[in-house]
Amino acid sequence: MKCSLLMIVSSLLIILISYICYNIKNLLYIYPPPENLKKFSCQKITYTSPLEDFVKIDDNTLIASGATYKDLYFDFSIYNPGYQLKQGTLVLFDIKTKQLKNLEIKNFPKNLNFFPHGMKLYKNIYIYIINHGLNSIDGERIEIIEINK
Repeated sequence: MKCSLLMIVSSLLIILISYICYNIKNLLYIYPPPENLKKFSCQKITYTSPLEDFVKIDDNTLIASGATYKDLYFDFSIYNPGYQLKQGTLVLFDIKTKQLKNLEIKNFPKNLNFFPHGMKLYKNIYIYIINHGLNSIDGERIEIIEINK
């Protein structure tokens, strides 16, 4: 009986010490930087709305998406009937010139909200986008948008 109790206490003590050591390492961030990150430098590029996801169209072009998510999660029109939701955007980013340009989504239904989050390029022609249009009549959707180059 004493032997099994001693084994249980010893095991719990080892688990506790391991947990503490693991968390101290994470808190102090004692990890070497990844080798491939040393080759690159970061540059902040500002834009009028937050951009989150992107897909690479070719060696020089990205399409990024973003939305002001306060409009997604809290419907301000309840308290302010004239409030206009700020819809999400798709943005073309030229890697060489660092220029950003809003993209027009043609024929997108006017009665639906557009809050993109998550994109996948398919056959270099279509972008599948998760649309969190929670405030609109159809709610969550997957939009399929054709790229006209």
